[in-house]
This record gives sequence, C-alpha cells and structure tokens, in this order.
Amino acid sequence: MAKGGGVKLPPALYLQSKNAYAEWKFWESEFEDYLVSTGQDNAADMAKISLYGILMGSTSSRILATLAIPDDDRNNYIKKDTEAEEDKMLHNQTVHGV
Repeated sequence: MAKGGGVKLPPALYLQSKNAYAEWKFWESEFEDYLVSTGQDNAADMAKISLYGILMGSTSSRILATLAIPDDDRNNYIKKDTEAEEDKMLHNQTVHGV
C-alpha cells in the first residue's frame, strides 16, 4: 500500500484533556490503524517513533519530550533497531540477491 497516500491522518493528541488517558488510548488506536493502512506497520521502530512524534502534534510532543529516558534504554533501543535493519539487509542479500 502507498505510504500515506489518501489515508486520513490521526488527529493531534491532546494530553491536556481532563481525561488524558482516554485521549491517549483513542489516539494510540488511531495511530496503529494509520500504520497498518499505510503499510508502515512493519517499518523500522525508529521510523515509527519519528512518525509518532510528528503525528501526535507539537504540544503533545513537547510534553512527552520532558520524560526522562535513561541513556542505556535509549541506546539499547537504537541498537535493537540497527540490528533489525542489518538482519533485513542480510536477508535481502541472501534470498533476493539485492
């Protein structure tokens, strides 16, 4: 499926609502549907994280940016994403000769 073509974007996430949890759960479901409908559900995690930040809107993105993520966790996540990309490239070279 074409990436983003003709698919409605999820609404901006509004974390300042009185019921931020319900807003979050609704938005999360919309985001997952967006990923599937645009064929990006199997994209690299780092690509999904970038989309997540862009689509949630600048206000919510600023709020979430205040959350502390320990460097070890951040580095571990980036390492896992890099390893997944390397595995995919190796698979393509082995199976498809690409």
